Amino acid sequence: MDIDLPEITISQRIDVVAYGQKIYPDTTDWTIDTSIFVYEDPFTGDSVFVDTTIWIAAYTPFAFPDTVSHVLEANHYDSLIVAAFNGAMDLLSSALDTTIDLGLSSIPLPDDPPIIASVDTLIIASHATNSVYRTLFKNNGIPTDLVGVYSRMVAGSTEPLSDTLANHNQIPSISQGVTYADTTDLSGKGLTSFLKMATNMSLNSALTDYVTIPPGSLYVDFNITFKMAGIDSIDVTTNNYSMSDGIEMPPMELPEMDMSESGISKMEIYRNVLKNEGAAYNENKLIIRDLASSFPFDMNFLLNFQNFSPTPDGDSVKIDTVLKNGIEINKTFDLRGYTLQSTDGDNNNDGWPDSAFTSFDLVLDITIPEQKASIPLDGSPLGEFTMNMKLEQLSFSSIAANLYMEMPAEPTEQEFPAGFTGAIPTEAVFEIIFKNQIRLPIKMIMEFKGYNSLGELTYVPVIIDTIGFPLTDSNSDTAMTIIGLSKLGTTITIYESVDDSLPSYSVINAPCDTCSTIIDLLASNPVQMIITPEVKVDGRGSIEANKAIAGGFRVTIPFVLQLEPMTFMGGTATEIDTFDHDTRYKIRNSLLETELVSTITNALPFGAEVSVLMSNDSLFPTDTTAAQLAIFRDSLAVWGVLNATDSLYILRKCSDISPDSGLVYIFNVMTDFSECFDDLPYIVKFNDSGTDTIISYVDTLFKFSLPNPESFYGADDTTGYPEGMVAVPGTGVYASTIDTSQIFLLTDYGSHYTMPRFHLPGTDSVGVFLSVEDYMEISSFITFRLSSSGAFGEVNPELIITYPNGGQTLYTNSTYEILWSVGGSSSEKVDLYYSTHGDSTTYKAANCVLTDNWTEIESGLDNLGSYSWDLATSGLSDTDSLRLKIVSSNGKACDINGYYIKIRSPSRSNRMNHPKQKLSMKGNR
Repeated sequence: MDIDLPEITISQRIDVVAYGQKIYPDTTDWTIDTSIFVYEDPFTGDSVFVDTTIWIAAYTPFAFPDTVSHVLEANHYDSLIVAAFNGAMDLLSSALDTTIDLGLSSIPLPDDPPIIASVDTLIIASHATNSVYRTLFKNNGIPTDLVGVYSRMVAGSTEPLSDTLANHNQIPSISQGVTYADTTDLSGKGLTSFLKMATNMSLNSALTDYVTIPPGSLYVDFNITFKMAGIDSIDVTTNNYSMSDGIEMPPMELPEMDMSESGISKMEIYRNVLKNEGAAYNENKLIIRDLASSFPFDMNFLLNFQNFSPTPDGDSVKIDTVLKNGIEINKTFDLRGYTLQSTDGDNNNDGWPDSAFTSFDLVLDITIPEQKASIPLDGSPLGEFTMNMKLEQLSFSSIAANLYMEMPAEPTEQEFPAGFTGAIPTEAVFEIIFKNQIRLPIKMIMEFKGYNSLGELTYVPVIIDTIGFPLTDSNSDTAMTIIGLSKLGTTITIYESVDDSLPSYSVINAPCDTCSTIIDLLASNPVQMIITPEVKVDGRGSIEANKAIAGGFRVTIPFVLQLEPMTFMGGTATEIDTFDHDTRYKIRNSLLETELVSTITNALPFGAEVSVLMSNDSLFPTDTTAAQLAIFRDSLAVWGVLNATDSLYILRKCSDISPDSGLVYIFNVMTDFSECFDDLPYIVKFNDSGTDTIISYVDTLFKFSLPNPESFYGADDTTGYPEGMVAVPGTGVYASTIDTSQIFLLTDYGSHYTMPRFHLPGTDSVGVFLSVEDYMEISSFITFRLSSSGAFGEVNPELIITYPNGGQTLYTNSTYEILWSVGGSSSEKVDLYYSTHGDSTTYKAANCVLTDNWTEIESGLDNLGSYSWDLATSGLSDTDSLRLKIVSSNGKACDINGYYIKIRSPSRSNRMNHPKQKLSMKGNR
């Protein structure tokens, strides 16, 4: 701030009289001593003079300064000295008594921001010697007193100026030779718009008739000094100005959430209730810290989060206060149980805000009110505003929204078990039950499409306008919806609470003209059923924590089935645990006979033939007809086991699968051709791109017939059971023998699975009742008869080559892993050999331990199950008759791979191509 206030210094000698002029009358007579000529002495001729004093006047004039005292009459003193001095002082006082405009009103004020309305006062900097107002008066030789002596400095904004900065009037009368000096410290005093210095003194008139004037000069010493060390600060008046008007607040709009992956295409949030119960300590809190202002003026501060609606006993999320320098505000808002919503209110009384919550409505207003304030000019910062705001993690107990959400749901394709056709549930009621705590308008459409073996469609739509909606948000409030599917169509029953005995809503929707009931669909003997659910939320509702919707399925039993003859598999295959080596070895080397005795109790309302099948694979065909094999092929293609272009057929003769024929690859199922059993159904895969391959075998371990129930409840039965239900189950004991070859299959290396297969003879168009009390119980006891020599003999270890086991082509520039299985435990080393000899006796099992015609690959190997064979160092040339052998060092275990392996050089380009052949043995399928 540029204000030029120079130092004012006046040091003046004020003469009381005029000097060098004889105008002042002394009371002494004015005479002249002279000689007067009288005559001329006649005698001497000399002139004769007479000395005399001539009186001229009654006063003697004199001039100042003089070396002697003089006496003036009072009237002469007053008129010549007092009047002249006072007249001169009047002129001097008028010159000094001038009002100075300091120009505060013309000081340019800052306009960004326009906080200051006016500069009112300049505060003089503090300094002991440089911020002073000093005066001095001294009476030098004047015989009468100086009276009315004062010197003052006043300031003010308007006339009359009233703010006295200095007033020197302590000695109003100064006698001859007396000095009056006074000093006022101006430190911290204020200069306003106008400044005025006033000084006065006058000479007192003579108090006696005569006044004695001393020798010398008559004058007054008069000094004035006004100086300032500077301007320390200014007092201002502020404008009523909003600081927040200059702050461009970015819109606090809620980001649009892309929830398409969750099926939500529209979501308008109306209300969020912040979690109270179960909220963590650091959740749902708004913390304001260090809210303070160090500016030299007060500020009105308003911070209002309008979207937070408090609980009835809670405070609004608002701070409305006056920020003063030196006062710090800290406040924590506990928002638990508060509602976060639109500020529009519920004007239509529907329990919802009138608009969705799309943005935070935050009111922030920082206003400087009109006030007096002091601003320092020492170069220090004017001040600062601070506020730390932390909004802890928000967690919600419920979210009320208007949303449209399609819940992800993939169609479900239900393959009916092969042969499971002809079961017609004429009286069944299928119920889908939803227990719902979620306050959302959930709508659902389920489409059941059943296709029979001719591809004919039976269509059952199930349309549910809304799932039962809980009345309140209480944790225990659960609505229940029961969707009943029966021969009548679809029945929708809604209970507002699971505890209600009567429904609040119930309706039966008959099927449309082109639609069917669930009973019609099941009666159409479907081989495939596709269930396409469409679940969506459309409308307003609340998403709340710890709420769930649970679905269940219930069949009202008893229900009536009419059964046609059918054959089907009994669910999921059961894997048989691998036999330990000792048990396996003894069974395979000493088994004489296997007997199975089964006790069966059948409380099902029909009889059946039950077979227990065995396979090396977990997937079983229903039977070996061409139609069922095609269905089985399609199922394997769906599971990725086969290609849709593959075909399946059955071989039962070992002669048809001999490796010598080169027509069928067998080593996916057996490790050696000697493991083949005649009359065992082998399932063979065929396509135009390669050799036919056995993929599995299926054998029947045993079969038996379920006994028919002995009696049924009649129409007039008093027990309350419906007509046709089983009253007395059928029982029977069945003994059967399991062939030794089947036991060998069961105990060979690899996986083994069993699967029950049921054949129902049908009910001759008569309905039978099924109930929860229907059951079937089978208990079996198996007996192995072993020879004593094998059962108690020594158990030898086993070695079985698993790769390459035959049919492979190996190249002389590559390395291959030779793999084998180890049965039992042995610390013996093993030796590997190969042979290309043409004598077939070399490869008989009885000659396995002999080394004639065999070339050693490596000996003394640790029995770890694998060896890397580098054919580049083997010296082998092209051949079609390579065999491999592994022998334990003690000769107790030995195995020759299953069949011949081809060896080829990578440079060989001419290869024999044989036309594709396929066995034509339809009679064996």
